[in-house]
Amino acid sequence: GHSKKVAVREDNLHTPVDPAELKICVHGTYYDAYYNHIQREGLKTMKRQHMHFQDQENYGEVQSGFRQSAQIGVYIDVPRAAKRSIARPKPEDWIEAGRLRGAWGLGGGAFGLTDEQALTDYVGVAVDPGVALARSPDLDDPKAFAWTPGADEGSDRVTIDARRSKALIGSIKPGPAVLGDVTIAPKPNRQDWAAITLTAIEGADFRSPGRILLTATGDAGNVGMKWRDAARTTIGRDWGEGPSLVEGVPAEITLPVPAAKVKAWPLDERGRRRDRAPLKVTGDAKTSRIAIGPGSKTLWYEIEIAR
Repeated sequence: GHSKKVAVREDNLHTPVDPAELKICVHGTYYDAYYNHIQREGLKTMKRQHMHFQDQENYGEVQSGFRQSAQIGVYIDVPRAAKRSIARPKPEDWIEAGRLRGAWGLGGGAFGLTDEQALTDYVGVAVDPGVALARSPDLDDPKAFAWTPGADEGSDRVTIDARRSKALIGSIKPGPAVLGDVTIAPKPNRQDWAAITLTAIEGADFRSPGRILLTATGDAGNVGMKWRDAARTTIGRDWGEGPSLVEGVPAEITLPVPAAKVKAWPLDERGRRRDRAPLKVTGDAKTSRIAIGPGSKTLWYEIEIAR
């Protein structure tokens, strides 16, 4: 029964248990599953809807979470597993950590968390200190979103289509990504792969007056970095050295705003406009098109929509 997708009313489920009261729970499994899967990947729902546990071993009868034939019991320290460690960096902390240490320096350790907490606690980042933590997203909240299968299934890429966020991450071979009233059209590059994101920093959406941060990256690597095989699956410890080399991918961004109202600039690593003269914006009275590429020698762009 629990392998089938069946809608269950919340009031038919068991009463939630306080982790502090449960303390220990046990999942029954078998030698093959434990040594070939669980030790390497941890416990997973697999093709089922939930993971089943009970609060003590019980070999005498079949119970949810522990069959009579189970060979191994996997013990879970419930209070410790439920513990949360939340980093609360300020915007300037993000900028400085990224500038000094790059992407590898943006882990929890840069914002007060320890390596041990990342292995034992639920860890997260509170972008807005005024927002209370929730066990699950409130889908009625306009600021919340959920991952759901869509048109990108099987396309080797992921897209994000939200009111103030748009993104294309992965293969560019399926063609332009039409995300509501915004289109991201990447051009051929070294790996035909790109990560292009647009975020409305100021303004209610991509039609309203305000500012938009555009990021665009492709192939990346360090100087002297060596791949160990032709398929480029691993570099082992041949990390190379700085500076990191990142491909500036060519793309065209289309916004639902008259071209006369839009300006765009390449940014430097501190988020400042690199050139006084804005990029060329084309389009008409209904839409605007912004072309970006390696000629700008940057990964970041600012787009301004006038009133």
